[in-house]
Parts: sequence; C-alpha cells; structure tokens
Amino acid sequence: MPRYFFHVEDEQGWIKDEEGLELPDLAAAVKEADGTAIDLAKAAIQEGQPVDGRTVVVFDEQGRPIYRLPVKRTIRQLGN
Repeated sequence: MPRYFFHVEDEQGWIKDEEGLELPDLAAAVKEADGTAIDLAKAAIQEGQPVDGRTVVVFDEQGRPIYRLPVKRTIRQLGN
C-alpha cells in the first residue's frame, strides 16, 4: 500500500507529518485530509483562533504534493 504524508502549511511555515499513513489509494488519502482539516478547524474555533491561512497538503511517497485542502473550506462541514 502506498504511504501518504499530511503536512500542514500556515503563515509560519510547515508542520510536517514524518510518519505518514499507508492507505489503499488517493481517495482514502483525500478522505483522511478532509478529516484532518476538520479537526484543525474545530481546534482553531475552540481556541478562538482564525481558521484562515492553514492548508492540509498531502504528499506521496516520492515527496510530491498531490492534494491541497484549505482548512477554511471545511467550515460548512462542522455543522453536520
């Protein structure tokens, strides 16, 4: 199974996922990124911090970025 890495980019730089996750395919990696972004949005809201400026970036095993999800795009999902 391929390994995907879920780095977080913000104004200060990168928070790197050094371990990654083995997932069956890109669709599973996108679902994981969605969950990560929702968790980041929830934490920011609870702490009274802005949600803007953070992006979850999925990298493949070769270190190539393959999916980007701005955390602010997940706000609508928090009500569900």
